[in-house]
Amino acid sequence: QTAWRMGLPDCAFDIVYALVNEDGLTQKQLCELGFSSKQTVHSSIKRMVDKGVVELRGDTPRTQRVYLTGYGRKQYEAHIKAVLAAEHEAVAIFTDEEQRQLTSAMKRYINALNENLSALTFH
Repeated sequence: QTAWRMGLPDCAFDIVYALVNEDGLTQKQLCELGFSSKQTVHSSIKRMVDKGVVELRGDTPRTQRVYLTGYGRKQYEAHIKAVLAAEHEAVAIFTDEEQRQLTSAMKRYINALNENLSALTFH
């Protein structure tokens, strides 16, 4: 819903969100951070390059990294920082101990889910 309200497709939102936190990521890193396929991220980046939101820097496709342009930063940085602030405020409702428990439970969940998904076979 937040991505839609910002006028961004989900994958583009994930990319901008990641780049506001750490500019100059590879497409592989963006795939991992946004849990998106290589093709989805590549297509989204291509559209964002065409709109002047991001740029690719590097000599070869293997060494290229994705950066927010000045326009992209101006358009989205304040919005992403507001999202981050809202996330921090939401976590702040928990005590320090509850935050530790939540983090521990999420790590266990992610590890168990990764194991279960890795064991799946598709024919």
